[in-house]
Amino acid sequence: MSSISIVIPAQNSRTDEDKRELQALIDGCVANDRRAQELLYRKYYGKMMTTCLRFNPNPDDALEALNNGFFKVFKNIGQYNGKGSFDGWVYHIVRNAAVDFVRKRLQYAETGSLDGLDADIEMVDNACEQIEAAELLKLLDILPDATRTVFNLFAVEGFSHKEIAGMLGISEGTSKWHTANARKQLQEKLKQQYPHLIK
Repeated sequence: MSSISIVIPAQNSRTDEDKRELQALIDGCVANDRRAQELLYRKYYGKMMTTCLRFNPNPDDALEALNNGFFKVFKNIGQYNGKGSFDGWVYHIVRNAAVDFVRKRLQYAETGSLDGLDADIEMVDNACEQIEAAELLKLLDILPDATRTVFNLFAVEGFSHKEIAGMLGISEGTSKWHTANARKQLQEKLKQQYPHLIK
C-alpha cells in the first residue's frame, strides 16, 4: 500500500519571530520552567494527540501515551541541538511513546499464514489512492490494536518490516502478517463504504 505522507512543518518555514519564541520556550524547558513546559505542551498538543490517537484510538490511552511522550521531550530537551526541525524531533519522540504504549500491552503473535491475504492487495492500494488520507486513517480504527500499530508503522510511517520487527520485538514474518491482515480487513470495509472503488 502506498505510504500516507505525514507533513511535519519544517522549522525553517517559521518567521524570525516564531523562531525566537520557540527558542525561548525551549530555553525555558531546559531550565525546568513549568510555564514554558505548559506552553510548549499546549503548542504541540493537537498535532501530537492526533498521532497518539492513530496508534491508540481510546482517548484515555492516547492521552497517557502523549503525556509519556512529553515527559521524554522535557527530560531530553537539552539534547536538542538545533539541527533539523524541532517539530520533527518532538514528533519522533511522541510517536515512539505511542508505539511503546501499545507494545507494552499487546502480544504480536502471528495468528495465521500469509496465504491468500495478499491476493487483492493491488485492488486495495488502487482504492486507497482515491480516498482522502483523513478518511483512510479513520478506517484504521477497525483494526485490532497490534495490527493497527504494525500497519501504521509500515504504511503510514514508512518503516520496513525489518525495522518494525526491531522496534516491537517481533519477527519480520509477524510484521508482514499484520500488514497483510490489515489490508484484508480494510478491503472488506472499503467494499462496504466505497463499493464503486472495490469490485
